[in-house]
Amino acid sequence: MKTAAVVVVASLALAMGELIAPGSALAGHQAQGFHNTGPVVGGATLGTSRSVAVPFPDQPFMSRSFVRPFVRSFFPFTVVTAAPAVLRTSVASSWSWMRLDLLVRLVPLTLAPLLFSWLTATPLRSLGLVITHPLRDLVVAIPVGLAAFAIAAGFNVYLSRRSGRWFVPTEPDLLVQSAYYLVLNAPIEEWFFRGFLQGSLARWWNAPLLAVLAATAVFGAYHFLDRWCWRPVVGATAAGLTLGLIYLWQPSPASLLAPVLVHAAITCGFLSLGPYLVYRWRLFGRG
Repeated sequence: MKTAAVVVVASLALAMGELIAPGSALAGHQAQGFHNTGPVVGGATLGTSRSVAVPFPDQPFMSRSFVRPFVRSFFPFTVVTAAPAVLRTSVASSWSWMRLDLLVRLVPLTLAPLLFSWLTATPLRSLGLVITHPLRDLVVAIPVGLAAFAIAAGFNVYLSRRSGRWFVPTEPDLLVQSAYYLVLNAPIEEWFFRGFLQGSLARWWNAPLLAVLAATAVFGAYHFLDRWCWRPVVGATAAGLTLGLIYLWQPSPASLLAPVLVHAAITCGFLSLGPYLVYRWRLFGRG
């Protein structure tokens, strides 16, 4: 038990230490540039992103019949005025943060649960690495993922309006970013925060809901990345609570399949496919 406690504390220290590290690559995978002193997306500063000079016609972006009701339905207190400047991210700008993000964040988050499993003889299936009810998981993940994708895309527009900058991937970068979020980011974060942290706390405390709240709090704090302000952190915390409940309310043994799929839908809706689809719709709407 002491060894297990030491591993969990060390893993949390690892995750939290990345948050405060100067120039942390952690910001790369999720930061939509909504921190306090100037946007950075995917680790790409304004110098590495391509600015689109006239992305919108004179009519304000949010006043169009589709986007404005869409955002206001989720964020009724939004006040919208001028359209944000559009910055197109490229494969080169994304790779500039991905290569460091892999080493600084994803590798440690992957190895910590493996070390815990080895030291405590905990089977990996107890950490969610099992697929025992895939049909049930898909039935849950598909509708929840679609709804979460739409909310994340709307939240992206809302935050972009506030920051004055809207980061939209180019077509090649869309594929690269989306693959990164689906294949690496979502599985590894769910493996650490839900399978390892939430699952271990639930077993030790014998209080599953308390474990969900604790893991959600850590997950939310984890997103204070690169001087993020409170709004995107609140959004990430709400997403973490949803993912924690999905992982909790399923037949035993719990599987990470549904949380991973929903997590990928949220991240793609917020950072890659969501902004791209709204942007493309807006361009076609001009004609």
